[in-house]
Amino acid sequence: MKEKHLTKCILLFVAAFAQGICLVMYPAAATLLTNPDYHGLTPHEYVILFIPMIIAALFISYFGGKFEEKKGHRNLFLFALLFNALSTLIFTLTTLTLHHQNLCFILLLIALFCLGLGFGSMLTILTPYMLALFPKHTHTATMAIYGVLCFGASLSPLYFHAFTYMGVWWLDPL
Repeated sequence: MKEKHLTKCILLFVAAFAQGICLVMYPAAATLLTNPDYHGLTPHEYVILFIPMIIAALFISYFGGKFEEKKGHRNLFLFALLFNALSTLIFTLTTLTLHHQNLCFILLLIALFCLGLGFGSMLTILTPYMLALFPKHTHTATMAIYGVLCFGASLSPLYFHAFTYMGVWWLDPL
């Protein structure tokens, strides 16, 4: 039983760390996204990218509880992982559309919509999971998981810069 508990804890903390990285990856890529040699977004287009993310995160945060009641913690967690993975995969695929700015912009909008679904789902499920795993230490467990998420967010620009410096920025989302 303890091994299963430990495995769940590790999985949750790794997912929270990865969520932080994913969340800040797009702002960290701002100079690349607005560079005419890459994605070539205008400042206006760059700002518009975040609207689908916000809408999706709010939507899933609102309805995520109902989804979790019907399908369970695990399925909402898997939903979050799936949409975070889709977001990073689509961002990586934009390398194939750099010379087709309209298609590239649409793919980025879809990627950020997926990120919003993943982020909203993850935030909806992290607290209940931590409360279930640590019923006697709920405050500490919740603060720890969000601390790890923030740690991932703080490292995301460093990761992106390192991959960009090596000339393989598209590996960062993977």
